[in-house]
Amino acid sequence: MRNCESPRLTLKPAISVFLLLFAALAFGAEGPPVEAGDDFGSPLLMLGFLLVAMAVVVFLVGAGIAVAAVIIMAAALCGVLGIVSSAAWVGLLRRRFSSGLRALHYQACILAALPAGVGSLWLGSHFFAPQLRGGQILAIGSLAGITAGLILALAFDRLAVIVYRRVMAARH
Repeated sequence: MRNCESPRLTLKPAISVFLLLFAALAFGAEGPPVEAGDDFGSPLLMLGFLLVAMAVVVFLVGAGIAVAAVIIMAAALCGVLGIVSSAAWVGLLRRRFSSGLRALHYQACILAALPAGVGSLWLGSHFFAPQLRGGQILAIGSLAGITAGLILALAFDRLAVIVYRRVMAARH
């Protein structure tokens, strides 16, 4: 153990809070008397709660299915474009798993930022009306998206290296 504290010292606050809540419930002042018709046993009220709960469950299940579909489509797109296989190839050539993972990370950032660059340029050209055609917007936006993706991947890569070094230094 790093700390010299006993486990009993760390349980004192939890036990104190539990005893305080128990004392408040056991010896606390009673509220105003409850009338006979003021309960939650009404069948209409229970049906309403049930319908709301079912609506929440249906929404959460639907949202989960939609998120899973997006993840599956993204994985299929990465497989079709060869991102996963090229990252594995880089890892095999360098004989390091981290190199393959880094290549996958860079390619995924580029793939994610490319449509964002095109969309940003298209939206900017829509609001600010520069004289750009569709092909020019696509080419310039793609270049801007690729550049932004590389910068983002490099920043995340450097951040991961810094965090890894600090974690490893704290262990030793």
